[in-house]
Amino acid sequence: MGPPLLLLRRINYFAKENNIPTIDNLDDLFDKNEMRQRTKPTNYLLKRTMMRPRDLISIMGRIIETMKDKQNDPFNDEAIIFEKLESQSIYDAEPGYSDWLKKEIIDEWAVQKPIIHNLLNALQNNGSTNFTKEALEKELTILEEELKSGDITDHLRFLFDNSIIGFKIGSSKEWRFKCFYPTQGFVDSDEYRVHEGLVRVLNLRENREAE
Repeated sequence: MGPPLLLLRRINYFAKENNIPTIDNLDDLFDKNEMRQRTKPTNYLLKRTMMRPRDLISIMGRIIETMKDKQNDPFNDEAIIFEKLESQSIYDAEPGYSDWLKKEIIDEWAVQKPIIHNLLNALQNNGSTNFTKEALEKELTILEEELKSGDITDHLRFLFDNSIIGFKIGSSKEWRFKCFYPTQGFVDSDEYRVHEGLVRVLNLRENREAE
């Protein structure tokens, strides 16, 4: 059972406890059925998680807090009332969530694999959501003077295994990340892409493909 279904069941449990109508899917929580590029709110959110329940809970919590901030804004001339979750607040909450996700990754790997700091810094210094092996090696060599020939493949495999980066298979247009395709093994590719959940915190330029 994935995070969306777990969250949906939890929401409906408390809805029944409080005599509130239940919902059929998480998109029913939002004031708009589609966002930019006709993306459904739940799909937009899921692409920014690593399919862990705590990721979805974190970003949903930040959406609610963002809406509360808007309601409590002392400079608003009129009271703001939300009947549903505001889709715009997904975008507004994204930077804080992205920062949280990066800290989660660092907390998990800083002791076992200290190079995680420079791997993320190299991705950030490259400046784009999409990159090549050569581009990452160039940026990492600046940060890691003792980087050996061949190390870059191991680092790419580590980044993929932890869903930090993904790649395409053949002519497919779908970027494959470990969190979404658990059985996918690492493939040495011409191009890689940083996970959507990390784009904001790393301040990367979008290669306009994914919402």
